[in-house]
Amino acid sequence: MIISPIIPVWLMIIVLVVLFLFINKRKPYIIIETLIIVLLFIINLRIMIPGKEQIDEKQTNLDVIFVIDNTISMNANDCNNNTRMFCLKQDSEYIINNLEGARFAVVTFNDTSNISIPFVRDEKLVVDTISLIDVKNKLYAKGTSLTTPQDNLYKLLKSSMEKKNHKRVVIFISDGEVTSEEEISGFERLREYIDDGIVLGYGTKKGGTMKVTSKYGSLDEKVLDPDTNLEAVSKIDENNLKKIASDLGVKYIHVKGQSSLINKVNEIKESAKTLKVVARSSDSYDDIYYIFVVPLLILVIIDFILIRKKLG
Repeated sequence: MIISPIIPVWLMIIVLVVLFLFINKRKPYIIIETLIIVLLFIINLRIMIPGKEQIDEKQTNLDVIFVIDNTISMNANDCNNNTRMFCLKQDSEYIINNLEGARFAVVTFNDTSNISIPFVRDEKLVVDTISLIDVKNKLYAKGTSLTTPQDNLYKLLKSSMEKKNHKRVVIFISDGEVTSEEEISGFERLREYIDDGIVLGYGTKKGGTMKVTSKYGSLDEKVLDPDTNLEAVSKIDENNLKKIASDLGVKYIHVKGQSSLINKVNEIKESAKTLKVVARSSDSYDDIYYIFVVPLLILVIIDFILIRKKLG
């Protein structure tokens, strides 16, 4: 059982105390009007008890893999007055919400790669996981390579192929910046396993400066260029991103807001096929305040009739 007061409890107590001061102190009025005040207090508490709600959950044939760059440069502040990481998290949530019923997996990469979530249909879990992604701490970064997530992406694609009639969609998210000497190659071998997808580019040609978490735990430590000792500036590298998109056989989009995503996301959504609709029980809470409304109305009517008789 939980309560969700309609107006704050402290305010309701003040109102009821004032009402109590004005009730008729003679029997039977004092009993009836005291009960009215008590019922008003209970109704205001809005008592709710646990219940079950049946939800029809659609399951589609889409297997969507997010491949997310969480290198330091993704904290550059050139995305609508915020960081690239902030924007990609919002945009990822938008994509997930619009591809309801799909299975989702998440891969992150910096100088190493990690499968944060294998395929699941729990959209909230995926949104929450992406919301918690942080950039690689500069103390441990060893240079950026965009080829790092290939093996994990391949594993997930192969896993998806074991499901009959599933459609594999890759959402590759990065600023395209490379700080290692490694050339971008190898993505073309994954092309045959991908049915659709997008490479999303974040950042600007002008670039932005970065901050990372300091040893004190706050996002306030500036990233400096080791050559100049001035604030380092990260710029989007669209050539790298376009090459990855070409190798994967998907479209490249330079993201300048969620409006940039609408057409492609809708295209992916419309291509989905519903596999089945599953009835799922969801924990919920049911209001029971209405139970107390009936006796309240009865007491108000009785009180009104008694007052009329007294005045008559």
